[in-house]
Amino acid sequence: MNLLISIGMREQDAMVLTFLASRSESTFQEIEEGISLRPADATTAIKYLMDQDWIKSHEIPSGQNRQLIKVWQLKMPIPVIMDGIESEKRKEASIRLTYIRKFRNNLSHYPKRKESISLLVKSGMKKPVAQVLVFLANTPRATLQEIESGTDTFQSNVSAATQYLIEKCWIKHCTNPSGKTGMPKKAFDLALPITVIAENIEKEMIDKDTNQIENIKKIRNFDRAKIVFLKKDQSGQIQDL
Repeated sequence: MNLLISIGMREQDAMVLTFLASRSESTFQEIEEGISLRPADATTAIKYLMDQDWIKSHEIPSGQNRQLIKVWQLKMPIPVIMDGIESEKRKEASIRLTYIRKFRNNLSHYPKRKESISLLVKSGMKKPVAQVLVFLANTPRATLQEIESGTDTFQSNVSAATQYLIEKCWIKHCTNPSGKTGMPKKAFDLALPITVIAENIEKEMIDKDTNQIENIKKIRNFDRAKIVFLKKDQSGQIQDL
């Protein structure tokens, strides 16, 4: 299941898909209890998997009165599902790579700020992060207030974006003189040239996509008997079954 999560699938979706892969068919109650999911999470996961056309449902008679109950099962084998996911991942990766390379190529042509932000967002970067990065590429040593004003972004989004960029080692803290007193004021600046940052973004993107494709191939090679599903204990920790 962890491999499914590593390729971008939500935990609840991965849990239900893996559970159904280990059985011929299951009722909602069996799914809910078998992997200790809340009813709302199980419902959301089933809907998502149905929308993806990976599972199907039908009704079977149950009990002495032969009342019909709904059960769910895989619509296709796991390897076939993985084939579809891999195809989509490769397509998405190609599109993202196209946009980040456009961003890199445009750096030498002094592109408009809005265009640069748009290319980064289309490549998969969160908009506040793209706004802060592009702003600092054009405005060295900016304070938090200057970034907020220059990007027209809420303080909470700017703070989260700067923290992320610092963790990536793409921007750094610095100081600016402030006012008549000349007292130093906390500011931010690029830690690397924007061209190097763009190269790093592209490399990370390629590495992540390559890793996801490799994990998809691993999942595809699992046969039905080797499927292992997990459940959460009372503390919320995931345990092997």
